[in-house]
Amino acid sequence: MAIIMDGEVVSTLLIKAMLADRDCLRMRKIRPTVEIMRVGNKKDALAYEAAVKKMFKKIEIRCLVSAYPDDVSQKKLVMEIKRKNKDNRIHGILILRPLPEQLDECLIGKCLDPTKDSDGMTPYNLGNIILENNSSHLPCTPIAVLEMLSYYQIKLVGQRVLVIGQSAAVGKPLTVLLLNRGATVTTANIYTKDLKKSCLEADVIISATGKKGLIKKEYVPKGCVVIDVGISVDAQGNVSGDVCFDEVKEQCSYITPVPGGIGLITTTVLARNVLSTALNESNEQVV
Repeated sequence: MAIIMDGEVVSTLLIKAMLADRDCLRMRKIRPTVEIMRVGNKKDALAYEAAVKKMFKKIEIRCLVSAYPDDVSQKKLVMEIKRKNKDNRIHGILILRPLPEQLDECLIGKCLDPTKDSDGMTPYNLGNIILENNSSHLPCTPIAVLEMLSYYQIKLVGQRVLVIGQSAAVGKPLTVLLLNRGATVTTANIYTKDLKKSCLEADVIISATGKKGLIKKEYVPKGCVVIDVGISVDAQGNVSGDVCFDEVKEQCSYITPVPGGIGLITTTVLARNVLSTALNESNEQVV
């Protein structure tokens, strides 16, 4: 039976470490503020937005939401981002992804002020992953995965890690972050031929595809560590991960649940990024 990795425990520890920064801002009468930019009303985006709001309320971060229709133009969204970049009342901007096909995520990332880029999507912040510069805002979900692995003292150096999913928000940056920590990383996606074979060769499996039930018991070698980053929301609003949790937990050594795993840490890391920006700006004003 696997050890179930508890996102709430890790989140609580991270929050405790952030309280001094929050209290410093409170003394200076500064209310850290984040702007969520959401295109459309997809259930997974709404679920994540709700989770962010819940976390930010706990840490006393003001959360504003700008919602746009599915068919919003690139020009309109870029104009909105540039306007928010200049708003000194906003310390962080979170653009919910994935974006509709008519929007160029790369171009939108270039328009975002890197200092307000709470989820590490700008070329500047993504580039710092390659340079191993951890002083900038890094993508929240990959960092959440590393925080979970660190808390449970999961060895990465020399380990065979399979990352399933190649998004710019999770899979790609996570792959580089794992390489930076000495792991031997293989990447895959839902189209990979003989995905089962790749899984059976791994010491650690990290799945981030959003495809419910992708990872079954027969895919997992005995004693493997399984990190489920995938999120899918059904018509009834039930949240599921990529992994068949009940059967896989009998096979692996450690496993994250969905919900209650990586997602909770992700929103905590996001809050940490917002507090960091607000505090840095405040320190500059004090000087």
